[in-house]
Amino acid sequence: MTRLPSGLAPPIPEMLRLCISGFTVSHYTKHGKELVEEIVKSNPEKYESWFFFCFTAKEHGAFVNQIKLKLPSDQKEKFNVRDGWSAPFIWIEKEDGSISAIGGCDETREWAAPLFPDNELIQKLCSTKPSLWDLFTINRA
Repeated sequence: MTRLPSGLAPPIPEMLRLCISGFTVSHYTKHGKELVEEIVKSNPEKYESWFFFCFTAKEHGAFVNQIKLKLPSDQKEKFNVRDGWSAPFIWIEKEDGSISAIGGCDETREWAAPLFPDNELIQKLCSTKPSLWDLFTINRA
């Protein structure tokens, strides 16, 4: 059984939970968080979000390794090629408790762009890379 940080509620029926693990100070984590927040804001009937931010690569890697244990076999093969993963690591938790990994910020942008073609802000976030200026922002859940 995967041990998650306290506070993760059971899935809500008929909703998908977009989950992020990343560094407290990270421009890629901030960009991924902004994208997830906009997806939830524009589709609150379908999506909710959950965030886990930490300060060290060791803590992030250990947490992501626990999440990867729950992945389907085909995704384990893809995401177990290294210890931990980049920050952020983003996955979807379904109402039955199963999960599906998206990957890092770049993969999340690729995933979201075709799903939300009419949302200008989502499209902007999907078409731009994180700015180094975002390093000066503290990520908070």
